[in-house]
Amino acid sequence: MAIAYFLEVTSNKKSDRKYSYGYRRFSTLAALVTGVILCAGSLFILVESLPRIWSPASIPKAEGMIAFAMIGLVVNGIAAFRLSKGSSLNEKMLLWHLLEDVMSWALVLVGGLALMVWQWTWLDPLLAVLLSLWVIRNVFLNLRQVLQVILQAVPQAVNMEQITDSILKVDWVHNFHHMHVWSLDGETHILTAHLGLQEGLTLQQWDQVKVKIKNLLYQEGLAESTLEFEDSSQVCLEPHHEAGASKDSCSSRP
Repeated sequence: MAIAYFLEVTSNKKSDRKYSYGYRRFSTLAALVTGVILCAGSLFILVESLPRIWSPASIPKAEGMIAFAMIGLVVNGIAAFRLSKGSSLNEKMLLWHLLEDVMSWALVLVGGLALMVWQWTWLDPLLAVLLSLWVIRNVFLNLRQVLQVILQAVPQAVNMEQITDSILKVDWVHNFHHMHVWSLDGETHILTAHLGLQEGLTLQQWDQVKVKIKNLLYQEGLAESTLEFEDSSQVCLEPHHEAGASKDSCSSRP
């Protein structure tokens, strides 16, 4: 948690010559580190707990289990509640860390009560196994989102088809290509694209197209967009990519 906090603070630094896009990826890095630690810890608990279901190592003191469980529930519950409003991947991963602690203490409380009443020594390791499986599943889902950000996948919140339709409806836009969309940290999404405009437009008309498309992209959840304009008859000098469309090839669009 200390590492995650340090990296989250670092992620708020402004861009400089070393990191021209800023430090937002440090928050994503923190989420990755936390997720790996949670998975590794849960796997360790899983391996250690399975044999103890059939042969408990020792009989714990139920009173001590219950006392520590109540303290742990209060402390971690308050921390989880305060972090529950966070929206970054790092904050979401830390929330799972705290939820794991809350669930752990809740199960320790259940195990302590069961041990006090029925002497079920196998219940504590069984609950640990179930908790570990639950944590691994949910942390894995969050880790998948983190890896998508790191690998620059198109954010799930961005509808590429809708953006394509909207751009092609703008006056004087003939085609676009080299459209790339990625996320800095799971929240800040960025788009770059080449736009082919009709021939003979004035600089004022080009500027009108730019302003209209940038506003359109902002409404679609893109925090930043970089647009390169080209004459529709101009040959693009960049390497070919599949992402793109034209009004000729998309005439069937509404």
